[in-house]
Amino acid sequence: MATASYATSTLAGATVSLVGGDPTTFDETGFAALAWVPIGKIKSLNLTAAQWQEVTSSYLSQTFEEVRKGTRKAGGVELKVDIKSDTGQTLCKTAVDSRNEYNLKVSYSNGVVQYRRVLVMSFSQDGGDANAMNGATLSLTGCPFPSGEDYLVEVEPIV
Repeated sequence: MATASYATSTLAGATVSLVGGDPTTFDETGFAALAWVPIGKIKSLNLTAAQWQEVTSSYLSQTFEEVRKGTRKAGGVELKVDIKSDTGQTLCKTAVDSRNEYNLKVSYSNGVVQYRRVLVMSFSQDGGDANAMNGATLSLTGCPFPSGEDYLVEVEPIV
């Protein structure tokens, strides 16, 4: 995760790309070597962090539940797009019908780059009125790397 102090920035100028297949190594070098396909017409990007599953147990002799952390679930991604026939959106639609994991790259305008492993779960057309663009919501679920230990590589800008 990010440790350096760099200026905050907006999401304006951010790009999101997808690619199938595995990198040679699950680090900055391996991910950077992949042939990324940009996803076009993205209107919003929502990322969720890894989250622990809650495990609870109740006992007759206690008035409070006992709570523990169970397994960890990798974070997810939601994209809102205006539907366009570009290679990136076409790849997303193909990925919905696949059980394979894909790689997602998010490049921010401040130079930070994030790589994630994902399953593309849905590409759902949004409704609207006469003044709405024909859009869709893409739902992607994070997957751990084959080591089972991580799901995200973040590369900081060189300052």
